[in-house]
Amino acid sequence: LANAHGRSVSVVPRSSTHRWQVRCMTGGGDDSLREASTKFGVMNYRVLGEESASPQSEGSKILFLHGLGSSSETCQPPQSLLSGSTFFVPDFFGHGSSSLPLDPEPYRMASLASSVYDILQREEISSVFIIAHSMGGPVGIELCELALANNKTRIRGMIYEEGNLDEGDCFGSKKLASKGAPPVGPESSEPILRKFGQHACATDLVKVSCTNDLLPRLLHLKSSGIPVWFAYGEKNRGRFSSEKLLAHHEQPITFIPEGGHSMHAD
Repeated sequence: LANAHGRSVSVVPRSSTHRWQVRCMTGGGDDSLREASTKFGVMNYRVLGEESASPQSEGSKILFLHGLGSSSETCQPPQSLLSGSTFFVPDFFGHGSSSLPLDPEPYRMASLASSVYDILQREEISSVFIIAHSMGGPVGIELCELALANNKTRIRGMIYEEGNLDEGDCFGSKKLASKGAPPVGPESSEPILRKFGQHACATDLVKVSCTNDLLPRLLHLKSSGIPVWFAYGEKNRGRFSSEKLLAHHEQPITFIPEGGHSMHAD
């Protein structure tokens, strides 16, 4: 099927739980893009930098988890950071060129983390450092907990880059979730499917952010041997209630000079 943007999509039969998904076909020419088949669909990801980087090097494998509405295409590190390192940047479902499932379950933070974990196993990554931005934060928490439970991949540490911690961090995702999900089916256009997927992501993001257990889970990860650093853009100093929450729990914050919410790009 060809959509209005010239990209092709294919309708793929699924299990009885997730019977159909729509998968974006990006075409050739991008050697950095790979795909991993997961129980929720095909998750595409980019591999950037020096793949020959030694597995023993502490800085060699870095995983970047993007935020709502972003993708691996918009979250690529500058060339200066790629020397001696390999960056893995997945597209969450509903984003980039990954699958566009037709039900909400694959878009849950836990489901996204499970699929990213499949990527780590596919690439035989035994040790990785995580940079988790915005919605990628709760996904990163789930991923770290999965890694600890399965003891196959060691998480060397995680930068929590304005990752969601409480309801106050949901001003954007709440607006999106409040709009309601469009009805979808196998013949829906890619833009409609993308709206559905990102609405499902936003809905679950708000849900997990309102549980008030994200910071306790992060503190448990720290006590379990996974270092966690909290980073905020200098332009957002004093804007988020989670900043006060971290101060209350005596957690240091690094403010990135001249940075906004997407400080990795700034």
